[in-house]
Amino acid sequence: MKSDFQKYLNKQNSGALNDFDGLSPDTMHNILYSSFQKNGLIRINADISAEAINQVPVFKLVKHFMRILEREKQIKLTQAEYLPPKYVKELYESTVLKDDAVESGIVKLTGEKDVIIIFVARILAKLCGYTKLRNNVITITKAGEQALTDDRELYFGLMDALISKFNWGFESVRQDDGFIQRSVGYTLYLLKKYGNEYRESRYYYNKFFKAFPASMNAFDFDPDPKYKTMSHWWAYRNRIFRTYLTYMGAVEYEIIYNKEEHTETDQVRKTKLFDEIFTINIK
Repeated sequence: MKSDFQKYLNKQNSGALNDFDGLSPDTMHNILYSSFQKNGLIRINADISAEAINQVPVFKLVKHFMRILEREKQIKLTQAEYLPPKYVKELYESTVLKDDAVESGIVKLTGEKDVIIIFVARILAKLCGYTKLRNNVITITKAGEQALTDDRELYFGLMDALISKFNWGFESVRQDDGFIQRSVGYTLYLLKKYGNEYRESRYYYNKFFKAFPASMNAFDFDPDPKYKTMSHWWAYRNRIFRTYLTYMGAVEYEIIYNKEEHTETDQVRKTKLFDEIFTINIK
């Protein structure tokens, strides 16, 4: 009797569920709790090529920042604890990760506060242990000097910091419990399955919300359910597609504005680099 019951449980746990886009509870459990670990079905590709590593935008930006530190020996931050503008402009001009407000002329690039990606690159280098800040002065560490001699070491240290140490929603007023970031493996699975063609981010959000409706409970600052749903989608869209997968070069993401109707849509698809960065062993 016990054996039959265990067989039933195993069948239930390994069977596909529509709410999980055809994944079994066992597979979803692995995605949520083992992604980017040795036993995970979703991992960072350990065999990524040197050529692919040097196409990852955030890797190139962090490496450039560290080269500046190597060149300058040290950088004193401003009184407001920002990088001096000349370094911000050098970094911004070198990267493909452009800021919409700066590029459209709405915001003039005067310093680090104007472009979040430069600040992100600086914090990531610190989280990796590649730089240190003391008395408002940034210097490169021995670990940072070593990483500059080995692109693979720098890359894997950076990806670990970006995925597991950095808070993707740090700059947003739409704070949650971090579940959107922790569950990113499910969105990676969906992109692997559906991402060869452009789709609106809501396509992925709707599947995410169907799988994890309780994730909205963390967004408690909007009493109106309509705006709470919109805030949840915005947080998902901005953290997953607009910033961090774009920073990795894993997706092409674009917001399309209709000036006449004062509306916007968006579109996203995975890049060739996506399949170089991630190993996804889910059929």
